[in-house]
Amino acid sequence: MRFALVIVSLIYFFTGLYSFNEWLVSIDAKAKIIQVAELIRHFREGNLFDYDLATKKLQDIAEQNIENHELQHALARGFNILAEKADKTDNLKRVSLYCQSLSEFGLALKQRPFNSSYLLDWANVRQLLGKTTCKLPFTEGPYGDVIVLAKLRSPVDPSVHFSAGLLHYWGGMKSLALKDFRVFLEHAVFISSFQESYIVSVISNGKELEEVVPARFPQVVRWTSIFSERKQRQFTTYKNTFGKLQRLALKQLATDFESLKIPLEVYQQQLVALIDFVATDRTRKLHDLLISSFLERGYQREYSSFFSERSELDELQIIPTWMGTDRRVQKTQLNLWGRNELVFFDKTNTTIGFFLPNKQTVKRIELHGLKGGRALDPATIRVLASNDNQEWFDVDLAENPSSFVIAGRSIVGIPIIEGEFKYWKINFTGTSSKQFSNYLSKIIRVFGLSARGNT
Repeated sequence: MRFALVIVSLIYFFTGLYSFNEWLVSIDAKAKIIQVAELIRHFREGNLFDYDLATKKLQDIAEQNIENHELQHALARGFNILAEKADKTDNLKRVSLYCQSLSEFGLALKQRPFNSSYLLDWANVRQLLGKTTCKLPFTEGPYGDVIVLAKLRSPVDPSVHFSAGLLHYWGGMKSLALKDFRVFLEHAVFISSFQESYIVSVISNGKELEEVVPARFPQVVRWTSIFSERKQRQFTTYKNTFGKLQRLALKQLATDFESLKIPLEVYQQQLVALIDFVATDRTRKLHDLLISSFLERGYQREYSSFFSERSELDELQIIPTWMGTDRRVQKTQLNLWGRNELVFFDKTNTTIGFFLPNKQTVKRIELHGLKGGRALDPATIRVLASNDNQEWFDVDLAENPSSFVIAGRSIVGIPIIEGEFKYWKINFTGTSSKQFSNYLSKIIRVFGLSARGNT
């Protein structure tokens, strides 16, 4: 019995001693991590001018063989930065430093074999070295398999999939990169400007856009806005693809709402978010129908019928212009076509005009103000038309113009009985207030019947 107690006491003693030693190693490792972090910081800020001394300090710490995955990871990053900053003509030194970095990443993985970040760091350096062989432990293996393992360990981690996409793209495997970026966009809550810009730069055609951008909300709205506002030339090329993605997203949104997977507030928010970014007329018609149905449920039948009726019309192609002092509205000619200036419509004698380049039938004219602007009194609007831009006639309206606000934007709808004139004027007859404005290309939209159909 006494012997057994002695054995148990010895076990507790050596266990405690081992734990104490581990604690000492951990304290030492943390001190070394701080040293490495300071070296990296100074070097990045340009305060460390003795390159060789920095290299030696990192190597001295590495040679102490302290087993701590955080320390190994810090050392690996340090060697990697030194390799990037090394003299480009001294290839042997750069390769040696990259090899040391790779080996330290490998040592970190030995202790944390399923850490996705460590796996990708190792794959990144292994890819940089190409076919170069390093005479250090944990430096050989196919980096592609390591990328796959990292994604398997973190299947929905956005940062892992973005990093994997970068590595695949840098390695010339664009199809795999596009799939990685797709998963990233499906799960990312926050997207940095770098990540956003990089993905935009990778996409080179509509097919690739469709592979990357998820056909769901809110992603489809965000990426439509990115291209339409900052990459207008590409947006023109990709319009039909964005239209397809938006229609798929709208159908899924409606399905989710009908099956009670999303609440009313979310459904409304996503529908409204797309208003300014609808890519094609075909998509706009579906969007109008869904908004109409939504408003009907909320007993807003007047607004519901506005969108329902518009969903049956084509948006017509027009060439707009405007005049600031159109005092002889039945005689003055429209000119200076196609400008895109900020127009204050609610200014006495202001006219917004447009020309229909093809034979089209006008059924509805809309004026759209900027967000936050004041509503426009429909009674202050006069509509005229002409076939020669010289003699103008008042146009009969199907009913009185209507005015309402949606998504913070004031809209005036002007229903036309039917008109096939080439030239049109919308003239403001009220007192100036300069509260209803927008850029010319956006302040006026015209709907009706067009032989071209919709896209």
